[in-house]
Amino acid sequence: MKASSVSTSELDLLSSGIEQLGLKLNLNQINNIKCYIELLIKWNKTYSLTAITDRRQIIIDHVFDGLSVVAQLKDVANILDVGSGMGIPAVIIAISCPQIKVMAVDCSAKKTAFLTQVAIELKLDNLSINCHKIEQIKLQIKYDAAISRAFTSTLNFIQLLAPLPVKQLLLMKSTNVDKELSQLEGYNYSLHQLLVPFSNKTRYLVKINV
Repeated sequence: MKASSVSTSELDLLSSGIEQLGLKLNLNQINNIKCYIELLIKWNKTYSLTAITDRRQIIIDHVFDGLSVVAQLKDVANILDVGSGMGIPAVIIAISCPQIKVMAVDCSAKKTAFLTQVAIELKLDNLSINCHKIEQIKLQIKYDAAISRAFTSTLNFIQLLAPLPVKQLLLMKSTNVDKELSQLEGYNYSLHQLLVPFSNKTRYLVKINV
């Protein structure tokens, strides 16, 4: 991977956001985030992985959004990112939590090709890629958690993951979360507001024990 072209101002933004989140990332991890941004911008020109093209907004809306859940993963050793798309939060978790084994699941060949390239170039040995629908996945081990971001409704996610050996479901949600939670009668869940530095969007994490 060539040296990142992330500007000084963008690096300051990234460093400030990481500090606000109370995370301790080393130089290699920060460099990997910068390289991920560069790969996303490069591949997006051909594969349309995200509608966001402004570099600053990529850092805020994608990178910081992914980092916002890291503090909630203290007891997680392995995790599925269902409908991973261009890798948020899978790639960000894999970079910032090398002790966690991450599987990114997406049925789009172009998106999983991108994620495979990211894993190779960033040398993320803890990130694996699975190009299937979640309904087709067969897990050989029990996962501590499955996470999703803008993939499907909370209730539908519960139903899709029901056949799989997963201890906890984590759903990244925005301001419409109350409507979805009203459908979860009988489920053991908790709601946590997430800090996304420099964003005016309200973000939540729904935790469901299954």
